[in-house]
Amino acid sequence: MKALAFRFGPTATGMLVLAGMVLVFRFGDQSLYFGILEGWGILPYERPFLDTESVLRAIDCWGRGYDVWNPTPCMNGGWYSYSPVLLRASAFGIGADDRPAFGSFFVLVFLLSLAALPPSRSWGELGARCLAVLSAATVFAVERANLDIAIFLLALAGVCLVTRRDAWRHLGYGVFIVAAILKFYPAVLLLLSLRERPRVVALIGLVAVATAAILLFPSDGGAGDALKLAPVGSPYSDMFSATNLPLGLIVLPAAPAGVPWDEVLRQPLPFAARAMLAALILIAAMVAWRNARRDLVHWNVFTPVEASLLVAGAALIVGCFLATQNIAYRGIFLLFTLPGLFALARAGGERRRSYAMLVAGVLFFMWEEFFHHAATGLEPAMASMISPEALKLGFWLLREAVWWWVVARLAALLGVFVVTSEAFTAIRRLVLGKH
Repeated sequence: MKALAFRFGPTATGMLVLAGMVLVFRFGDQSLYFGILEGWGILPYERPFLDTESVLRAIDCWGRGYDVWNPTPCMNGGWYSYSPVLLRASAFGIGADDRPAFGSFFVLVFLLSLAALPPSRSWGELGARCLAVLSAATVFAVERANLDIAIFLLALAGVCLVTRRDAWRHLGYGVFIVAAILKFYPAVLLLLSLRERPRVVALIGLVAVATAAILLFPSDGGAGDALKLAPVGSPYSDMFSATNLPLGLIVLPAAPAGVPWDEVLRQPLPFAARAMLAALILIAAMVAWRNARRDLVHWNVFTPVEASLLVAGAALIVGCFLATQNIAYRGIFLLFTLPGLFALARAGGERRRSYAMLVAGVLFFMWEEFFHHAATGLEPAMASMISPEALKLGFWLLREAVWWWVVARLAALLGVFVVTSEAFTAIRRLVLGKH
């Protein structure tokens, strides 16, 4: 029973809560359903699986000849900002009416896939991983049935393949390329190819570039259009990004009156904001360097799957954080990091507390919007002690500071993976002339 709980506990927890929410939505008081989600820190739509519906609607509209790269009545005034490859699914005659089927499928497979992660090794780890499954970030992704769930499944499948010892492992890099074709940012998963010899790494890179050139830049709209339409959001909202602090402390306060904030956010950063961002990156790099030397000592505590999942999750989070603004549901990729982080905490010796704090930081971000909602609810009661504006600013600054610290720590682990990888070792031997 203990082994079953450690393996299937997160899946069972997610399934039970999902079943309860479905019963409330279908047969109970829907106002209760929406109230529960709002208490979780999620702003629900009038029906679940909104993001799946949006993609399906775009596929149908594109198939009927609409220019989905610009606002169109077919998409209720919205536009499409994902990979052009998905639009080719219009040949199968699918559309927005297929939302329940596709959304339910993605959600169920996602929850089942959690059993494919390495099992917990203690009741404390099991509790933490169940908390991560019930977090605001995970529930948000499930409620919207966002495409990131499909990327999660592809990333997990790819990791399971690349950690094999036979030739089938090369198929895993193909899975990563498919994920990158669908939503661009999973290209960072190809960092795991450094596990191979340099010649294989080069071949994988060539295949990835050739595939992207053929599939992502068709004449009728492609990746360039999608990247221009990438969503932007207030740095004070649930978005996470390296630019949040410069945007929130410099850009928006200095924005001209009457100019819409989304228009301001799409402009290039002014010099002061770029200088702040550069300083933040430098500080994070110093924190990463300091920790990488200590993490190197403990890198051999992982199983191959734990190590690869940790690298995959860290690469996705760090890459997305540095590249652009990201909505909170992208935090589901932090689920990949927990087995490895707990392995480090168990074997960390004097570093045990540091790794435990990193686990706490991961859980904080996954539950962040719940805490944000709770802090907002406390504003009236605390008005006599602190102004609502000061409370909001204090929480936001704390959130951003912890984000940068966690990203720096994850970047340190990525650095250790790189310098211990087979490709890096082979190149270093070649350069230094050692055999």
